[in-house]
Amino acid sequence: MLINNAGVIVLRPVEEMAVAEWDRVVHTDLRGPFLLCHELVPAMKWRGSA
Repeated sequence: MLINNAGVIVLRPVEEMAVAEWDRVVHTDLRGPFLLCHELVPAMKWRGSA
């Protein structure tokens, strides 16, 4: 079983958020879980777990 959970939140209105803050949110919330799945899913499939 794989529980892939990560997240960042910026508590400010979007019009006050810097692009760098948005990039950090997207990088953590989307890229991190993608990379973990990218690395682990092949091994899980090989073992018959996915």
